[in-house]
Amino acid sequence: MPFCPKCGEVFREDDEHCMKCGYDLKLRLEEKESESLSIPDEMEELKKKSTGLAGISLILIITVAVPLILKTKTSPLLDQVSSILAIVCVVGSVYYNHRYNRLQKRIDELPDKEPSE
Repeated sequence: MPFCPKCGEVFREDDEHCMKCGYDLKLRLEEKESESLSIPDEMEELKKKSTGLAGISLILIITVAVPLILKTKTSPLLDQVSSILAIVCVVGSVYYNHRYNRLQKRIDELPDKEPSE
């Protein structure tokens, strides 16, 4: 049996309002549906951003590292700009990955089924 999120009173599936406190149960069901639809979309977006920034930072790091390894002359300004962009991309990638992991943790903590009596 489901419970009212406001007062904890047991209600039937077809009830529109809680008999004890008057809470709009239909509103709660709509919130749950919209939340469950938006979380996968948000996770996919975070995953794409994190992966994209990681790829860009790898390319930028390589553009800085290869000339240094080969000891070829490059523009100091280009090296500095590439280094700064690589750092920004790495930090962004870590940030989006962290948000993705926090969202995944919230999903894992959601109850699988309704509380039983």
